[in-house]
Amino acid sequence: MTPRPDKDKNFAVTETTGLLKKAYDSTGSLPLASSYGDVRDSIEQQLQHTNAKTPADGPSPFRKRQAIGMLLGGSTLCALLIAALFWRPHHHQEHHDEQRHVPLPGSSVSAPFSDLDPVHDLGLAEHVRSKAVAPQWGYLSPSFKSPHDKRNALPTNSWYQNLLMARDEPSNLQRAYPAPYLVDLVGMIPGLRAHVTHVEGNAEVMQLSFNEEFGLVLGATKSIAAKNDDDTKEWTSNKYTVTAATNLGVTLEWDSLNMTSNIVRGMSFVTMEYEKNENSSIFPTIASPLEMVDPILVDGSDIKLRCSSDGVSDPILAKRDLEMYFHQSDFAWMVFLSEPAWITCIIDKERRTLIQIIDYEAAEEGCNRKEKLVMRAALLDQCMTNANPISCRNGLGHRLIDEPKKGEYTELLRAHVDIYPGPNTAVSYDITDPTGDQATLHFDWDPQSMSDECPNNSTKVEGQNDMLMFALPHHMDRFAPQYLPNGKRYCKSSLTGPMCLVRGSGWSLSQILPQISFRASRPPKPHFIPRLGFALVKDIKFRLPAYVKRGSGDTYFSGKFLAKLARILTVAEEVEELCGKKGFLERHIGGYLQFCRNSTLPSQSEVRDAFQELREGVEVWINGTAETPFVYDRSWGGVISCGCYMENEKCINKYPDCPGFSDQGLNFGNGFYNDHHFHYGYHIYAAAAVAYFDPAWGKKHFEQVLMLIRDIANPSKEDSSFPLFRHKDWYLGSSWASGTTIPPHLNGNNQESSSEAIAAYEGVALFGQVMEEVWRSADDKRNAAISSEISKVGRLLTSTELTSAKKYWHVTSKDDPQRIYPEIYTAHCIGILWNTMAQFGTWFGAAGYLPIGIQLLPLTAISESRDDLSWINAVYEPLTKACAADFRCTTSGWSVLQLAVFATIGYKEEAVMRVRELPDDSFENAGGNGHSRTNTIWYIATRPDVQDPIPMLSYDLRGKEEVQPTPEYELNNCYLPKTCTPEVLGRLAGDFTCAERIVYLIKEEEQTQWDACWRVGGLEYENICGPCNPGVHYSGSKTEEDKKKHSKDTTDVPQPVLVCPPCSQKQCDSDLNRCPVYKRTFVCTEGTSKGGCTGDPKFWAEEQQCDSCCEMSDCLKLKDKEAQKLTRDGNAFEKSSCPPCEPKICYGKINQCPIHTAPYVCTDGPSFGGCSASPWDLSSGQCSECCEIKLEC
Repeated sequence: MTPRPDKDKNFAVTETTGLLKKAYDSTGSLPLASSYGDVRDSIEQQLQHTNAKTPADGPSPFRKRQAIGMLLGGSTLCALLIAALFWRPHHHQEHHDEQRHVPLPGSSVSAPFSDLDPVHDLGLAEHVRSKAVAPQWGYLSPSFKSPHDKRNALPTNSWYQNLLMARDEPSNLQRAYPAPYLVDLVGMIPGLRAHVTHVEGNAEVMQLSFNEEFGLVLGATKSIAAKNDDDTKEWTSNKYTVTAATNLGVTLEWDSLNMTSNIVRGMSFVTMEYEKNENSSIFPTIASPLEMVDPILVDGSDIKLRCSSDGVSDPILAKRDLEMYFHQSDFAWMVFLSEPAWITCIIDKERRTLIQIIDYEAAEEGCNRKEKLVMRAALLDQCMTNANPISCRNGLGHRLIDEPKKGEYTELLRAHVDIYPGPNTAVSYDITDPTGDQATLHFDWDPQSMSDECPNNSTKVEGQNDMLMFALPHHMDRFAPQYLPNGKRYCKSSLTGPMCLVRGSGWSLSQILPQISFRASRPPKPHFIPRLGFALVKDIKFRLPAYVKRGSGDTYFSGKFLAKLARILTVAEEVEELCGKKGFLERHIGGYLQFCRNSTLPSQSEVRDAFQELREGVEVWINGTAETPFVYDRSWGGVISCGCYMENEKCINKYPDCPGFSDQGLNFGNGFYNDHHFHYGYHIYAAAAVAYFDPAWGKKHFEQVLMLIRDIANPSKEDSSFPLFRHKDWYLGSSWASGTTIPPHLNGNNQESSSEAIAAYEGVALFGQVMEEVWRSADDKRNAAISSEISKVGRLLTSTELTSAKKYWHVTSKDDPQRIYPEIYTAHCIGILWNTMAQFGTWFGAAGYLPIGIQLLPLTAISESRDDLSWINAVYEPLTKACAADFRCTTSGWSVLQLAVFATIGYKEEAVMRVRELPDDSFENAGGNGHSRTNTIWYIATRPDVQDPIPMLSYDLRGKEEVQPTPEYELNNCYLPKTCTPEVLGRLAGDFTCAERIVYLIKEEEQTQWDACWRVGGLEYENICGPCNPGVHYSGSKTEEDKKKHSKDTTDVPQPVLVCPPCSQKQCDSDLNRCPVYKRTFVCTEGTSKGGCTGDPKFWAEEQQCDSCCEMSDCLKLKDKEAQKLTRDGNAFEKSSCPPCEPKICYGKINQCPIHTAPYVCTDGPSFGGCSASPWDLSSGQCSECCEIKLEC
């Protein structure tokens, strides 16, 4: 990786060919055989089939691949004849690669994937959002609106999305984390407030924390000499306008204050530009809520500016910089000036500091500079005297070992302050490697100069052309030492590890592109073929739910069902090639002959029926006939689902009644741009499989599939219907899943499943590869070139997502020198990564197997590139233990992923035996309905051998004994002989005993013993019959007696209704209270989804994902209406011994604590105003009084 010293944008892209083998028309396909003849029969049937015309009932879904002609020493004439029959020449078409410029975000010349309008050309209905959920144009520059009513999409999932979501006056929700600084817009004066952060954490949560009182504001206000209490309303408005937005940065402008700031990823300074206006009464100002006790050091000399509380100090001329120190924070800051300026300072009545530039000198004659002042601020040291116990802590997340010393860092900043990032930052890429397997990402920081070529300007010093930017750990893995300033590491902590300074106005990062295929890098081992064939015979009959085939329901689970069937078909094709009659040589040489003879595969008609099912299922969602159709959102720019309120598996609403535009909880928030890459990635993957088997279908529906690809992976600014790379954060390398949530999350954007993001872009690359081959076969060079570009973009997106998943979601061991997270965090993965928080948890439950499992699905070919063996070895034990402790890991389907891990660490045979023992529920319930037994065995069978596997845990010696007991239809003891005693069963629960109520449900409502006991003991009479609730107490395995109990099919048995009573005060005060606010808010208190949140518990009941729940709608919440939905993050730490704070403290200036992670505020003592994750030790001398900020305060 090499920083670029210039702004050269001519990055060439060399066209590359696809990775798929030559695909012929489906008329040349071979049938799958259920039995196999001898070699002569194979040759004869092969000849007949090769010369046969397309059968009348349509083409088989399997397309012939090139066979490999092989000459073996001692081969028989028969073998040579077979080889001759199988070999076909590969016709290479002359193709001269064009050198094309392919910019990414912020550029303007990249060719779009398509120029078809989603509404006028593709036939989508159009929707304009209501004002309540539309972009707030009062905060967006008119430049975001296209002329002549042309579409112009806006960012919806950016790292600075909160800044685009302001309504009325900005609140503390309007913040961004460019890293390492966090910035917001609610300081004591209008402007940009910069915060120095550190990481508070425990075993499962890491929260970026800061003290708001310690922030420094670069802004503007009226003359501090004339300011009085009567005109505060005139100068305290913080409203701003967003004038530019790229993937790397966002530009804010305060029109009436003549100032602009570029907020850019990795910025080493906070920068504000001021346009001089002789008639303005507004002046550039630096502000802090803290009192400036020591004098300000001017230009590093003996000149000092003292701030006065008795009136404004006499002005002093500063030519270059100001150095200031605040005792209360123990922070030292440096502020640099582009022009010599007259400065004054005041301490106001509230003991706050205001430093104002009352005038600055005009530019020198002959300079190109406008009458503009640039002010840049940077933290010099956060621990000047070791007085702040929080900011002076050492280690990851705090003060680093290689943190620069103040004096050395001061000189470094002076040497590099001149060049700063501008508003037109951009990312571009090129693929010039001859193999097409390596790309280079280019970050253009759009360098601007403070000195602007004025030769005598005081800021112009040696080294001024080397911009300094902070790089993340995965960037530093690629940087050579010569690109570090002075050849040394100057690093600061961030949420995602140490960030270090790098020189250069542009960066170039090499990126290895992964191989993309439907198949693993090796075929299934031969001895797994019989089991794989047995699973295929059953799974080939899998049929999509009727509502999915009608295009009803949500886009996430429908996509998973489609991709599931696509995987079954692609595995079937692979096995057919290994064992089919055309594959004699491969079968014989590879050792498959014996195993294939003992295998049974699906028939040709069964495969054809399955493919027809897939083709129809994929098509209904994209051809406009779905019950819940895709609709184009004109307001933000994107394709969203209309939304479906389902009753009896049918939508009760029809377009134009689209609840997706107003219900944030519907369809996982698809209508608010949540998880589009997850949802559409599954659909795109399935469409790639359909096009692979049926090229004519692919050509016919090319633009319709492209519509979904453009929504999540549009590379061109010329395609104004969709934003550039909706989800991708090119600086972080990964994507952001949450979208235009109202109000936005206090912790910013987030992404849960890194693996589903990887799989989404894998699907994009696959579709491009397949269609490139299809179009080339049709001699359509234009569409082949477009498809090639889709493939390359998909591979690049996949590659960067892989890099960041391994670095930021896969947590390495404590003794790993490359570890980036504090040791206090003991989990082996991140469940949800936010802008300013990382947690071992999920949106849908707190069980220990969920955060790990959500980073492992789906199981496709790319998974091998995703999961390094060292990390898989690390998660094996916690995942296995968590699954062993809860049978719902098996019944809900999450144990499929545990078995995939089991195979990956080296136990393939044991894992495949366990797959056979999994109940069908494992592949039907919410956690596993995207998997199939076929794909699970294929995944296990294609894992690489491990020479010295880690020891197997005793938990993995278990089998089907630890699933839910076989259904019983008579009362025994609710499977709880120790707690559900005759005494408990005999207790009166109203007019009847617990036993009588359970028996009634079994006999009259035909409920199983489990369900009846759970309903009586867990829902209706928990306080009386609770010891008989198996949903809480059951943890054993089936006994021999259990096995002998009779059972019956429960398909038609009515499912119990999940009743959620109001939460108790204890539950309201617990960690369960972390849900977003819906119209009605429910939290699961027991079961697989414990800790999960929903606006409607119906799904939990239908999927049996929750045993008991309560309604949190009436729980006390934060009084700040803008923050009511922020309780989702919860307070992960234990309760305090400090008393609850009084309202005057909660809402006073002393309280700047993040309530979710550091709610204990010091109210007296040296750490006055400090925040802590645990109660203050009042005997330490650091704090003499403290209190706890509570939600109900």
